[in-house]
Amino acid sequence: MRRFKGICAIICLMMLMGCGDKDKKDEGSGGGFNMPGIKTETEEPVTEAVSTTEEVTKGTTEETTESATEAAIDDNLFSTDKALIISRKDMKEYLDGTWELVPRGQAIMNPEETPDILTFNSEMSEVTFMRGNDAEFITFDYELDDLFEEIPGTGNLIKLTGRDVTLGFSEYGDSMIGSYATYQIILVNNMNCDTLLLREIGNGESQFSYEGLNYERTANDGFWVFRSLNEEEPKMDRINNINEELRLKNSTFYAVSWFDMGDRVTLQRILINPEVLNLYGEDEEVISYTYPNSEYPLSAVTYYVKGMEDMAHSGRYIPGICKVTTDESGDITEMTPLVYDIFGYYYPAGVDPYAAGPGGDYQDPSGPDGTTGAPDGAGPDSRDPDYYRETDNIYMGEWVLKGDPLTTLSVAMDSPQVGGYELCFDFYRLTYADCYANISGSDLSTNQGTINNDRDFGGVLTQTEDGVRFTVTESGFEAIGVGTEYEFIRP
Repeated sequence: MRRFKGICAIICLMMLMGCGDKDKKDEGSGGGFNMPGIKTETEEPVTEAVSTTEEVTKGTTEETTESATEAAIDDNLFSTDKALIISRKDMKEYLDGTWELVPRGQAIMNPEETPDILTFNSEMSEVTFMRGNDAEFITFDYELDDLFEEIPGTGNLIKLTGRDVTLGFSEYGDSMIGSYATYQIILVNNMNCDTLLLREIGNGESQFSYEGLNYERTANDGFWVFRSLNEEEPKMDRINNINEELRLKNSTFYAVSWFDMGDRVTLQRILINPEVLNLYGEDEEVISYTYPNSEYPLSAVTYYVKGMEDMAHSGRYIPGICKVTTDESGDITEMTPLVYDIFGYYYPAGVDPYAAGPGGDYQDPSGPDGTTGAPDGAGPDSRDPDYYRETDNIYMGEWVLKGDPLTTLSVAMDSPQVGGYELCFDFYRLTYADCYANISGSDLSTNQGTINNDRDFGGVLTQTEDGVRFTVTESGFEAIGVGTEYEFIRP
């Protein structure tokens, strides 16, 4: 689906950035920005901080048995003896220096575009965001804390409090002074380049996120990507010479996905912690995560994707959390993105609360002509089979993208009050989209939809000689532009 040239160029570019090792020390952690009420499924409370390192787990198995599967699942779960605890002091040292924003995760940037810069000063506990014009900036005081109460000592939450801003930075720049926003932090050495992810937690509506970082420049899953510009050796371990040894073979594990090159993807293994989040008075199963206490926890390992050999391209950052299965060679046979919830938490693998409709909330389903495609007199739950039969036979069911069978489209019936149809897209290792659609002549035309869970998306589904074609007419996700056509066939 996505074909580009220049894979060697981007790999060489990243290798030029150097590498380095860093010893980890546990300095402890304290304080806390209180998150919503959490109750964990883990019986024993977390009371210890672990700072020693152990040999990396290879994760190979000779044959699959029920007990082996259970052991593999347990190996992915958080416990104090398996978790890496990063002190606030070490986290500050990792962040210290200069980082460039990578808009939309596009690794090969426009040479005419000067990137925005984020500079951390660990001694002063301050960070400055400078626009590419080198004239407009905002400076924050920052404070580190733990994102998850049940996994302390990780320093993966940063609170930015505005201290100084130039006049031209924002029309409402003065309102940023003294106000604060909190961001989730994920760090890695990816292909010899130290890389940083930031995502605002909570409602994500701070002025800095909108007018400074700019949501249009997120790469995926609400993350902004930054690459280190520090001239010295990378602070996180590089693994280019031992990548093959670190690939988990014949295993199922959880990981942060970083860089996608079509036939390959870089992954940073994590441990998960099943919890129950009580946010609005109702319990909700979620997972939190942490780094494993292994030899290279802050390094991304390159994995080949089975069946995608002909899909190589120059690559882009597509950050997120996923569940991965590999074969005996260490090639990926299955990779399931997890759906983000809130406050850094994800839904368990296989759980998609948005599958029932865009965002799960009812909106006005009427199409451009003001109709829903329902026959006169249809009630909220009624669906006249005679009216829909012909269109059902054409479109309903499962579809796969030509040349990329892991990208799928599912068309299902729905209430006529939302158009009569629901379209669910899974753009493999990129994003997902959900739409409601109504009959428009012989086509299905979307009347509302979202992509990446928070941006508008829509189009027209048309029958072709060997399948269906979806033409994008509206998209708030830059990687999938208006006018893009997708040809789907039956699996």
